[in-house]
Parts: sequence; C-alpha cells; structure tokens
Amino acid sequence: GKDAKNIVYVTSSSLGDDPLVDLVWDSVKSAGEDFGMNTKCVELNNDTSLYASSVMDLCESGEWDLIITGFFQMIDPVCEAVAEYPDQHFLVFDSSLDYSSGEFENCVSVEGLQNEGSFLAGVLAGCLTTSGQDGFNDDKVIGCVLANPGMLDDFLAGYIDGAKWVDPAIEVLYSYNGSFSDTATASEHALAQFNRGADIVYSVNGAAGLGVADAALQAGHYMIGVDTDLAAEVSGNNAAMAERIVTSVCKDFGTILYDQLEKYAAGTLEFGKHTRYGLADHGMFLIDNEYFDAVATDEIKVKLKEAEEKIASGEIKVSTTIGVSDEEYAEILSRASAAE
Repeated sequence: GKDAKNIVYVTSSSLGDDPLVDLVWDSVKSAGEDFGMNTKCVELNNDTSLYASSVMDLCESGEWDLIITGFFQMIDPVCEAVAEYPDQHFLVFDSSLDYSSGEFENCVSVEGLQNEGSFLAGVLAGCLTTSGQDGFNDDKVIGCVLANPGMLDDFLAGYIDGAKWVDPAIEVLYSYNGSFSDTATASEHALAQFNRGADIVYSVNGAAGLGVADAALQAGHYMIGVDTDLAAEVSGNNAAMAERIVTSVCKDFGTILYDQLEKYAAGTLEFGKHTRYGLADHGMFLIDNEYFDAVATDEIKVKLKEAEEKIASGEIKVSTTIGVSDEEYAEILSRASAAE
C-alpha cells in the first residue's frame, strides 16, 4: 500500500564487483518482498567524491524511511548527514557509532564478531598443521598476514585463541603487509611465514589476499581467506590456486540485515543501539565448499562444530582487542608464541 516503508541501500561500490555487496542487496530485497517494503539500491561506483553528497541528497529528498549503508568508508558520510538530518533513520553495518554522544538516536549499527569467526579459522589451522596431509609439515606453526595493526588485530586475537584451544604448543606467526590491495607485498609476507615453518596462513587483508593465495600455491601450502569466498572468486581463472584456499571467514551480513529488517518491519527495531552478531546469532561463518571438503576431514569438522557450540553457549570466551587496556592488548598478542 501507499504506507509501505521505503528503504534504500547505498553501496560505495557497485553490484557485481563484490560478493559481499551483492549479499547485502539480496538480503535487503528479500526482506522487502517478505515484509511489504519498497527497496532500491544506489551504487556510487567507488567515486569517493559522491559518498557524502549522495547520502545528503537521499536525506534531503525526504522519501526514504530507512537508509542502509556500511563498511568503514561510509561512516563519515553518515555522520555528516545525521548532523543535518537528525530525524532520518539509518541502519549501518560493519561499523559502530558513538551512541554516547546522543547524536545517533535515529541510527542502528550492526557488526559480525570477527574474533569469533577467526577462532574457527584458528581451530581449522591448528588441526591441519600437524594433520600429516599433503602440503602440511610436522611443525606446530601457522601464520597470519594482516593489512594493518589496530582494528584487524581482533581477527588475530580470535585466530590465536582457536589455535591454542587445539594445542597450546602451536606458534602463530603474524605480520602486517601495510595494504588491502598490495598483493606483491602480501605474497612476500606469506612466503616469509611459510619459510619459517608455517603451512597455512590466514589472510586478513582484503583483495591483497590474492597475494597470499599465490604464495600458498608457489610454496605448496595453504591459506584461509576473509570476508568473501576467495576460492570461488579465483576458481574460474586459476583452479590450482583455488585448491590452496581451504576456506574463508565471512561475516553473514545477509542473515544480520534480514533479521534487522524483519524487526524494522514489525516496529520492534531499537534505534540508538549497536548490535554485535556472533556465532550464536549466525553472524559469522566459514565457507563450506569443495575446497574445504577436500582438506577438512570429518574429524576436523566435528572439532569445528564443538568449538562453534561452545562459543555460542558462552563456555568458550573468545579474546578481543576491542575496548581493552594496552596491557591486555599486548598480553593477547603475546600468546602467539608457542607455550613454554
């Protein structure tokens, strides 16, 4: 009817060039169809000059009950728009807003708990490193290449915890390649870790992860991707490389946003609030595909299920580097070395 809610999804990139963006849009569309809401997608095609003005224009039009956007690059545009249009409702994903300021009473923000998803990656790597399978050596050493220190260390914290849960003697090598796009440097970092005994490397550096996959292929070892199904992305052009990508750790924004929009349609969505979706809420998952099945034995799958259930029930508390003191932060990362 004419009183149907109008929802617009603003993506800084384009549909079709990032599976995560498509996942969000599919979820928004489904919720629209299921709950009688009108939906539209606005693509900004990575033109940074349009980010703030486009969000402002949508607010000014007055025709959108809810504006959905996400990822760190859209946070500043949202903050600018909220300052001018305090009555506009926003749903922001993969980032949090500072609700203590009192400025964001008409916003909600949601994120997936990357430390919990990364715990599963650590369990998988920890089980595989001494599995005796082809491509794995006897050393209890695994690796992690991250784009930058800071926010991403939360992935590392969970990864370390997961590996140590399997075996405290496992050493976790980690380094920062300094970029989300520099595949050559990421590849060098991964090769350095393979040379130091790692046989599987978790890549937390976006598109630069292709460099880590290339290193795994060269070295005859393995890697774990992040955010999107990396193996599926490369399988068309490079089947041999895809076989080196055991899985990818993904935030399930499809499930998260559908859940939020179901609440919105029912009038029960609480604005002025941040929600974090962990394993208990299906906020994170490991890609389960033919490449995963080729490497992960039934025994390993049972172990992963056990970890997932124990985290979901609260029996396992996964470390986080978010909101902790400098001392705690340092202590969490220091666990990467092998337990004495």
